Amino acid sequence: GVAHITIFLALIASGSQVCWNRQPVVRPTRPRDMAQSSPHVQFPEEVKAEERPKFKQQPTQKYDRKEIQKRLDIETWMEEQLADLFQEDNYPQLDIDDVLKINESDRKEKLTEYLQDSKKPAESFITELLERAKGVKPVDS
Repeated sequence: GVAHITIFLALIASGSQVCWNRQPVVRPTRPRDMAQSSPHVQFPEEVKAEERPKFKQQPTQKYDRKEIQKRLDIETWMEEQLADLFQEDNYPQLDIDDVLKINESDRKEKLTEYLQDSKKPAESFITELLERAKGVKPVDS
């Protein structure tokens, strides 16, 4: 009623905008000292290195490029040999990590079993693969 009209008229007289949902919209006013202050931004004094909080940062993983290249070369060689052994495009997939996961004493037997459907004998491939695998480090999982 009357109280709302009085508040409404007081707000209009003060220069504020009034929304019709009964919520006044107040214009931002400039502080008096802002007009007199310098236009430059002032930051707090520089924090000394000893006072900065030290965060525990995880270093990025380091990669051994020679090891990666060696693995890539063996993988490429394996792909070529498997394609030749099976003489078709659809041959079993095998990578160096699969070989390294097998216990060393069982590798030859498991690989022979895995490659038993090849069209060419796989014995020389398995022997050379086991020899090449000796110099490769297993990937930590």
